[in-house]
Amino acid sequence: MNRKIVFKVSPLLLIAFSTLITIVISLYFLNSGIFIVFQNLFYLPIIIASIYYSKKGIMFSCVIALFYFILINLFTRDNLILAEAFLRSLIFVGISSVTALLSIKKEKAETAEQLSFQQNLKLKEINEDKDKFFSIIAHDLRSPFQGLLNISGMIADDVESFSKEELSELTKKMH
Repeated sequence: MNRKIVFKVSPLLLIAFSTLITIVISLYFLNSGIFIVFQNLFYLPIIIASIYYSKKGIMFSCVIALFYFILINLFTRDNLILAEAFLRSLIFVGISSVTALLSIKKEKAETAEQLSFQQNLKLKEINEDKDKFFSIIAHDLRSPFQGLLNISGMIADDVESFSKEELSELTKKMH
């Protein structure tokens, strides 16, 4: 018996855990005097938040970006590093905004696709009903027209053998 165990993790829990790990690693690097590389870890919670929570994710990224900038300010007064930190904070918010926008567009596209699928099913059902209706009408019209076709065919095949009165009577029946 082969069973797969699937763990579903809440996006909020994933964001909280990745943020905590990012902060701990950042503090370690900053205490070691290293001001590069670790900041890329901030993208993980920012992107996860933006995918799952769109607009709230952007707000979260603004808070994280501000936190990152304050954290760098606490460990250095080097203007170049501070300028880079400020620029990176803006990039965090920009990446978050693009990710949230793409996430919203994806959700809208999925909703439109689902609606289109439902409408397509409804159209197929309506089309089947229409076909049944026309089949019934065609069947109901076939009997009267078949009688007319039989009488007119009989007249056409042997028109000379009928008298004027018989032709008159047959055309009245057809009418």
